[in-house]
Formats: sequence, C-alpha cells, structure tokens
Amino acid sequence: MPVRNATLVEKLSLLPHLVIGLSVGFFRLATRPFTKDVKPHTAFKDFVYAVMRHVLANVTIPVEKWLTTSTEKEYLTWTQGKKLQSDTAVLRSGVKVHWIGSPSAEKVFLYFHGGGYVNPITPQHLDWLLELQTDLSKTKNVAIAILGYTCSPEGQYPLQLRQGAESLLWLLNEQGKKPEDVSHRVSAIHRV
Repeated sequence: MPVRNATLVEKLSLLPHLVIGLSVGFFRLATRPFTKDVKPHTAFKDFVYAVMRHVLANVTIPVEKWLTTSTEKEYLTWTQGKKLQSDTAVLRSGVKVHWIGSPSAEKVFLYFHGGGYVNPITPQHLDWLLELQTDLSKTKNVAIAILGYTCSPEGQYPLQLRQGAESLLWLLNEQGKKPEDVSHRVSAIHRV
C-alpha cells in the first residue's frame, strides 16, 4: 500500500502542536518536583520527552514519514558520521541487513528495532548498538545484524515478521551461523 504524501495543511499543523508541546514540556518542568512517577535523569530529558510525547501523539503517519528517513539512509548517514565501514546484505526478498562489526564474527546479535513497524531506526538506536557491540566484543567476537524491515504502510503486517524469519534463516543457512551463536532482540528497550 503506497503511503500518501503529507499535505501542506498537515505539515503546517505541526506548528500549533509544537507550541502546545512546548507548553506541555514547561508544565512538566514546573510540576516535576511534585510528581512521584519515574522521571528521566535530567530535567532537560524530562522536558524533551514531554514535548515529544505530545507532538508524536498528534501527527499523522504521512507527516511522520515526511519527518523521517529510511533505516538504510539512517544507517548510511550514521556510519559516515562515525567513520565506520558500512556493510549491508540484500536478502532474496530484497530486505536489507545492516552490520555493525564483521559479518564473520563468532557471535551475532540480530536486532529488530522498535517503532511499531512504522518508524525507521534512529541514530540513538545505532549509538546504543555500537556501544553494545563494543562491550560484548571484549570477551567474544560479536557483530550486530540490523534488519531493515519494510515499514508500514508500505509493508503490511505480518510482512515484517516474515522478513525477521527470513533474516534469521539467512544467518543460519547462508551465513553458516550456529543457532546457539545467534541472539535476537525485538524492541528498543533491552537488558543485556
């Protein structure tokens, strides 16, 4: 299903939502000392998260698509910025797997980024994955394989699950990895 482009009205509707979001953020800062709920470590993060929650709750998918790029473009921009070698494999269906670390590594962490199958990976995901790969590689040679699944609405669920299964089978059957040497994660929140 092709995604329709964001209309000018939808794009302009971001402005009032941003103003309201800023108001929500300032209100969050003002009430921060009096709340007992779990808070981010810094007031700045608390402010930014409050603004983002409001804005993201009030934008349409076409506007989100207009504001973001693809996982592939995000990965390539990120590797260039970090001065890392990009390494991408294209599987039979056309879905791409992006690597952090060497594909010939002894252990592989297969990563399915969060975003509800709508949003691409973010630089923050990639920074976290590089830190994880670096830490894990202190004891074993570990690489991270990032599935660039087809985001919705272009890719309708359960396509993303089929692409995840394809990537795992590709690692096992075509890359020669043993099942015990492949670990996976399916969200943006992890415990290692």
